Amino acid sequence: VCAVVALLWTALSGAGGIGLQNSDHGKHNAVFKLLILSDWPAALDDSRVLLYIIGYYLPAAVVGKLFGWAAANLALFVWTLFGAWLALVWFVRLVGGRALWLAPLFVLLSGMDILLHDLYRGGTTLGRHIEWATGPGYFQFSSMTTLLFWVPQHAMPGWLGAALFMRFKDSPGFHRGAMALGACLALWSFFSALGVAILLLLWFALRPRHLRAAIRPAALAEQAGGALLLAVPLLYFAARDFVAANEFYAMTMSERGLWPRYALFLATEIGLVGACALALMRLRGGGDMQGLFVSALAVLALLHLYKVSGVTNLGMRTSIPLLFMFWCIVCANFRGVCRRPALARALKGLIVAAVVVGAVTPYMEIHRSVARYRAAPPPIESVAEIDNFHRTIPARNRLFIGHRDNFFFRVLAKPPAD
Repeated sequence: VCAVVALLWTALSGAGGIGLQNSDHGKHNAVFKLLILSDWPAALDDSRVLLYIIGYYLPAAVVGKLFGWAAANLALFVWTLFGAWLALVWFVRLVGGRALWLAPLFVLLSGMDILLHDLYRGGTTLGRHIEWATGPGYFQFSSMTTLLFWVPQHAMPGWLGAALFMRFKDSPGFHRGAMALGACLALWSFFSALGVAILLLLWFALRPRHLRAAIRPAALAEQAGGALLLAVPLLYFAARDFVAANEFYAMTMSERGLWPRYALFLATEIGLVGACALALMRLRGGGDMQGLFVSALAVLALLHLYKVSGVTNLGMRTSIPLLFMFWCIVCANFRGVCRRPALARALKGLIVAAVVVGAVTPYMEIHRSVARYRAAPPPIESVAEIDNFHRTIPARNRLFIGHRDNFFFRVLAKPPAD
């Protein structure tokens, strides 16, 4: 069931040129093309290099170097399909229900963006991207389908890192290998890696014995090895040429009149469903995940108060692992016996209603992809060069250009002598 759902879902995502490629794929294709045509580390010229979260692209880029552009895109589609299938399987396993309804449900999970959109933007057109309801650059928790269609390089490490955390959060081996896991996630997405790290730190705060076990002398050698691995992507990104415009967004929200919008955003995205799920947990007698659930909700409520590179990237992408865990816990609370059955049924009804309303967001994404479907990647000649793309896009997206005159490229990635 998960394989069939993953195939249909990925076939609409635009990965590998299969399905509609939305505006973000211009950047994806430019990065992918450079990784195929250039030696590694990929360089634009003698002084400038590519700095980007390249983990998602590298395996398919190897195929492209060997067999060309068409084969590379097919490989990227299969790679994305495999990641989507893993996310669905983990979701079904962690929730503990039937894949027949849980796998399609995962595709449709979202906050109730349509309510904010109709409130602030007016009528809705089929196929429109509605998640910028409070205004461009403001608040957004992306639906699962939006993540796969727009930012799979962030979505997959976020989903799978959160799944590994939930499955192995009480395992000493998992805690000892956390640094190494962070190094792998960081090559895909620093934001998703940060989200998984937040989950782990919250769990350490709630279960201090796990932290003590992770820093025992016997575990320090493994932690040190993981830290060395983590240093590689950190040093790679330290070569960045462009300084992002970061700021505490909370400082200007009063001037912009955004506090009421922020309150409504939190209520419609996580507030109603989270409160109902927490009440269900209490009716079932709590559980060891209750404290983690509350802590994660608190973090989600704060993430958008700091802007990275001119927009709320921190809130949009660091939230991916936390929201994966959020929906796993919400759906798992539908199982089992609750005290006060009438109240439990009412709470479940509210959650179902919120999910149905929220499903409008992924439906919009799916409708747009079906209506403008294409089943082949763009010709490689039509894909923009990173250099041209770099000059024409907004400044906040120039984060993937750096200089070769940096420690990583001078020492760790120094080309062999002629």
